[in-house]
Amino acid sequence: MSFLPSIAVFVIAACCPWLLAAENRPSPASKPTVRLALLLDTSGSMDGLLVQAQAYLWKIVAELSRATYQGQPTQFELALYEYGNDRLAASSGYITRLIGFTTDLDSASAYLFTRTTNGGKEHCPQAIVSAAAMEGWATDTASFNIIIIAGNEPFAQGPVTISEACHAVQRKNIAAITLHCGSKLQGESDQWPSLATCSNGFFGCISASERIDDVATPYDDSLAEANIILNGTSIPYGNAAAARLQLRTSQDKASLSNSMTALSNRLLAKSSMGHANASWDAVELFMQNPDHFEKLMPSALPDSLKNLTAKDRLAVVERQAKLRTHVIGRIASLAARRENYLARHRNPGSTSTMDEVVLQALRRMAKDRGFFL
Repeated sequence: MSFLPSIAVFVIAACCPWLLAAENRPSPASKPTVRLALLLDTSGSMDGLLVQAQAYLWKIVAELSRATYQGQPTQFELALYEYGNDRLAASSGYITRLIGFTTDLDSASAYLFTRTTNGGKEHCPQAIVSAAAMEGWATDTASFNIIIIAGNEPFAQGPVTISEACHAVQRKNIAAITLHCGSKLQGESDQWPSLATCSNGFFGCISASERIDDVATPYDDSLAEANIILNGTSIPYGNAAAARLQLRTSQDKASLSNSMTALSNRLLAKSSMGHANASWDAVELFMQNPDHFEKLMPSALPDSLKNLTAKDRLAVVERQAKLRTHVIGRIASLAARRENYLARHRNPGSTSTMDEVVLQALRRMAKDRGFFL
């Protein structure tokens, strides 16, 4: 079945002098958290679901990243696991963690778009226990913890029992969304609702073969243009910036190769998760905290800025920040209009896709936990 880095580098000031200021930056105030672990079944029969995950995960990410808890904004993090593929180690139950909890969506995207399917054993309970054991889950009431797993085989395969999987998610206050790729009757017979029930989560059914809803719309060209403008608002700084820009571009292309729908959803996620780029994008750093930008050493900035006065550098960054705010609003408007257009032109016989079922589940689950999407 299929479904669908933060690297700390410590360097001396002589190498990267702009870090002298950065290392003394205050930690952000603790925020309520939303954490999602997506368990990608990459067994042989799940090609269609993997394509759906590549297209629709970003729509889910965009929704979760805008969540609030008692009126407060939240911190969203994503983790990815892969299981059910014979290319993975048998000793681990054919399960591996691709990336732990992160706000680095471009790196997560790179893992997602390089997955391929292959025949394998689908040990769902063991995959759940592995994900629940990951560091980073918080168990306080201001944390919304979610695991999503989907498949078309019986749920209770492998050496770990469903009861053990239930205990694992209950200890970490994790709600599970279990998606059966097939009929509700077969899913119930194959015990897919069991984990959702014991974790106060959600059981649903989807079609792994449903095609991406990707008819051409009047808004596609404008969205593609908005993406170019959004990328152009960045002012890279530091040694990692060139690689980060390249990664962002490559993942834009990967999304577009899937579908225009995938790119549109990725744009929504990029707009809502831009804060993750503050470590290399001076504009994002400024938008988070202007003081942090002003403390950057000029030598860390591109040539076009490093020789300007502090006042002129600030004016350039302010101008880019205003443009970014404007284009983010435009992207949201265009994406919504595109979604409405697709809804009006959707095949009446279409079955539920991953995003529809998951978003419905998340809104209900969030409300039950005091979160608002």
